[in-house]
Amino acid sequence: MSSGLFLFDKMQGPPYSDFLNFMEEDQEHNEMKYLFTPFRIKKLELPNRIVMPGLASFLIEDDGSITDKTIEHYRLRAAGGPGMVIVEACAVSPEGVVSPHQARIYDDRFIDGLSKIAKVMRAEGAIPAVQIHHGGRQTSSRVIKQKPLAPSPLPCPTIRGDVEPLSVEKIHQLVRKFGDAAQRAVEAGFELIEIHGAHGYLVNQFLSRFSNIRGDEYGGTIEGRARFALEIIKEVRKRVGEDFPISFKISAQEFVPNGLTVEESIEILKLLVDAGIDVVQVSAGNDATPEWIAQPMFMEKACLADSAGKIRKVLKIPVMAVGRINDPLVAEKILEEGKADLVCIGRGLLADPELPKKAKEGRLEDIRTCIACNTCMESIFRRGRVECLVNPILGREKELVLEPAKVTKKVMVVGGGPGGLNVAWVAARRGHDVHLYERQPFLGGQLLLGSVTAYKKELLNLIEFQKRQIRRFGVKVHLGQEVSPDIIQKERPDVIILATGSSPAVPLLKALTNPLWFCFQKF
Repeated sequence: MSSGLFLFDKMQGPPYSDFLNFMEEDQEHNEMKYLFTPFRIKKLELPNRIVMPGLASFLIEDDGSITDKTIEHYRLRAAGGPGMVIVEACAVSPEGVVSPHQARIYDDRFIDGLSKIAKVMRAEGAIPAVQIHHGGRQTSSRVIKQKPLAPSPLPCPTIRGDVEPLSVEKIHQLVRKFGDAAQRAVEAGFELIEIHGAHGYLVNQFLSRFSNIRGDEYGGTIEGRARFALEIIKEVRKRVGEDFPISFKISAQEFVPNGLTVEESIEILKLLVDAGIDVVQVSAGNDATPEWIAQPMFMEKACLADSAGKIRKVLKIPVMAVGRINDPLVAEKILEEGKADLVCIGRGLLADPELPKKAKEGRLEDIRTCIACNTCMESIFRRGRVECLVNPILGREKELVLEPAKVTKKVMVVGGGPGGLNVAWVAARRGHDVHLYERQPFLGGQLLLGSVTAYKKELLNLIEFQKRQIRRFGVKVHLGQEVSPDIIQKERPDVIILATGSSPAVPLLKALTNPLWFCFQKF
């Protein structure tokens, strides 16, 4: 406890930001020699090395229809400057759908909506790509109205419930459905197709001994477990032609008993390269280890890049790295060290769609960095939509456009935590005269206390970004000043916004008679 109090003691007073150097990344070497160089996959030329991987938007209607919100979501990400954007996983068959709000490509009626996405992304300068997918056992009978399909009679460890082991005949049918989906993707105007073979979905289920205990030609050996993927690749290649680029996404490590390892994944990928894939995206995790799919803040940045590097040393095709790459300097380092040819930035582009553009222009301080809090994941399960702690307009960009105010007003914001800081700079950006009052001699609110633990220090990235924005847009900050009726009467604001925050969840320990006072006494 004493070390924590010492840390708080050193953070007193208005120059609080001077004591935040411990959380700053090394900004000295920010020249980017690789990130914004073009790259070729077959005949397809990407303008730079940044790829947005397939991420569920939850902006799809429950019948699989693409909406205006979906189109705007992808348009904004493409406009932000990545070389390629991979549209979220599109189900190749009705029983492969994992969510009512998943994109679909198993029928011709979905082509029109997908083509609109491809068209707007291309118009904004990004290569349009799409991911084709089957959920296998990682769905629910409530969603698909039947038992989920699987390689073996092993239920999903998270969803549970009975599954239907696939017959050889049904496997062949699914292979053809992947081919049909690829054909529709080409018709919709996409320029690269990615087969989703990761994260515990059906193709991954076949590849891994963790989920595949078949005794026929689709199980057992590496060649047997890879057979389903190999047949899909060959079918897709037959449908799209020799020159069309095909990507494969793999969980190179599953972190479960009998799960895939990097060494085994390399042997599998050698077979897939011979079958016709042109690029591989190296991810990790499955339905039993979801923390490796969307890595939280306590995992290191670029925590999967070493796996990508090992694979790149062996394969003769380009490699995409993914996983906790939320910083252009981290992305540059991956390329510089030869661990990948392309870098995937997913949640980082949810947090700030303009990350690539800002990095290219040298405006690193204006990037709203993803802090790996996984609010985006939590909100899916709690509220059925994707939300972002640092980007409150995610998914609502079309309706919450930041336009100049028609009538400028004097705005008083009471509270200098993340909520108050955000409303202050947004109001100032729109042209209002904003005065922010904080009774403490520093800004940041409860988030400062939450960031004290070493693995949570990235929470401070949000506060530092907001502080830069209030300076940029001219917010007048009044520290150490509690708002009273006299101040309100004197300043006569047109609008008062209360952003006094919430109370922290503090455990009531017997050793602490007043835990709140104990935590804050040094402030």
